[in-house]
Parts: sequence; C-alpha cells; structure tokens
Amino acid sequence: METFLRSDGVRLRYLDAGAGPAVLLMPGAAGTHDVYDGQVDALRDAGYRLIRLDREGRGRSDWGRFQFTGVGEARDAWSILDTLGVDLAVLVGRSSGSGVIRQMYLNRPERVIALVSIDSDSFGKFRHEDFHPRVAPASDDLLDAGLDPRFDPETVEAYHRNKARLATIDVLWEYPSDYNTKARLDWFAQLKVLTAELDSRPENPAEADIAEPQAGVKHWCEVPLLVFAAGRGRIGQGDPEAHELQSRLPAKDAVLITVKNSGHWINAEAPEQFNRELIAFLRRVVPADGSSIAS
Repeated sequence: METFLRSDGVRLRYLDAGAGPAVLLMPGAAGTHDVYDGQVDALRDAGYRLIRLDREGRGRSDWGRFQFTGVGEARDAWSILDTLGVDLAVLVGRSSGSGVIRQMYLNRPERVIALVSIDSDSFGKFRHEDFHPRVAPASDDLLDAGLDPRFDPETVEAYHRNKARLATIDVLWEYPSDYNTKARLDWFAQLKVLTAELDSRPENPAEADIAEPQAGVKHWCEVPLLVFAAGRGRIGQGDPEAHELQSRLPAKDAVLITVKNSGHWINAEAPEQFNRELIAFLRRVVPADGSSIAS
C-alpha cells in the first residue's frame, strides 16, 4: 500500500490501480479497502483508475490524536487525490463512507464527476419499517418475528438457518443469507472495538462544521447520482417502496438500483449485478477514454 503522510504525522494508506478516469472507493465504517476487492478487476478491465483507502484508524492507517470525523476524512481524501494529481473523480461510498463522499461533494462540487452511494441514508436508502413483515408469521416461535411473506423459498430457508444468530444482535429484519449474517456479526464485534477507541480520544473542535445542503432544496446534488439500496429479500426494483425511495433521491439525474436479495454489503454479496450497474453508469457519465471530462 502507498502512504499519505498528514501534517500531524498520521499515515494514511491507500491503493492506486489501473488507468483512466479516477474512481475513489470509500469503505464503510469498518474502514478497510478490501471491502471493494470484488470490484477491482471489473473496473480496471473496463478502463478506470481505482483509488481505495483505509480510513483513519482502520486497516493500516494510523489513529490520530482526535476522534476522526467526516469533515476530516473528506479533507484527507481530497489531499490524497491532490497528491495523485487527480483533479476530477467519481466518488463511491458505502454505508457511512457515503457520508464522507457527501462531505467531499459539498466542499468541492466542481471536482466531482458523479456520486455512487451504497445502502446509505446520506443519499437515500429504505426505511427500517419497510422491512417489517406485512403479515404476522403464523408461528409461535418469537424468532420468526422477521419471517416475511415477501421472501422467496431460498430466503425462507436461510432465515430459519440463521435466525438464532441474527437474534443475538437484534437484527431479525436483516437479510438472512449466510454471507450477510456473518458480516453483521463480524461488524457488531468490530463496532465495540471501534467505539472504545473513539471514546478514548477527544473531539476535534476544528472539524465540527459539517457541510450541509442548502435548506429547502430537494435536488441539492447537481451531478449524476447512482444509489444502490438493499431490498433485504423483501423489496424489489418495481415495488412501491422503491418508487417512494426514488422520489426522495436528492438529484434530478438519479438512478436507483434495488438489489432485492442482498443485505447491507451489496457490492460484496451481489458483485456481478453491482459491477454491471456501476460500469454502465460510469460509461454514461465518464467513458473510459475520458471524453465527457471537460479539459
């Protein structure tokens, strides 16, 4: 991995691969670049340059003196792009990483070609109540509280296989696949460690001013926006909840991709669909030859 040395001595690690228009891939709160391993070959083969980060205090990046913030992480990401000579980029963020790319866009919109959000309310995701069963399960087993008539047979089998594990962290509403169940349990354990590290550090008053969209402006995002939303076995592309979410997206040029049979880690759990939709979007907004980028 390559190293960016911050002015306070903190070392931030990143990977830079491929050639072509730049695509920054910001991980979620777990913060390590490898969550995007399933995208590397597809995007590089499609003619794009990938920049993947380990967020501050995670992976091989150092902890700073203060608690990290979205403001600081956005600044650091732009500094890394500056070091690499990248003036314009497509910004991709998953989960809380979408909050970071939102800060990046609000601070320097002229440098952003397009935005891609993966299952994050920073740009739009399904509401928690959308995953409540429409009909109570015909069962006396309390662990069947998340069993939903919208599940296909394979998902029903997965639910019964994993419901006891999901119940230990109170997420029976989650997509019950083996992959997503393990990812949720792993993240729950990581979150305890991350929270303890954050609590041991003071807040940084210099990073308290979070950039926010202009009040009352619905379409505050003025660049093309691609949003991936996890349907968690319950919501598909043409369902009413998907139409409602589409209406809430903060850009006029907004594309919603609802991935029904996936949990929170869409790009890892459904990589073929994710890569196909992402590359189609990239080819529209910035072809690999860079022809849509103003000189």
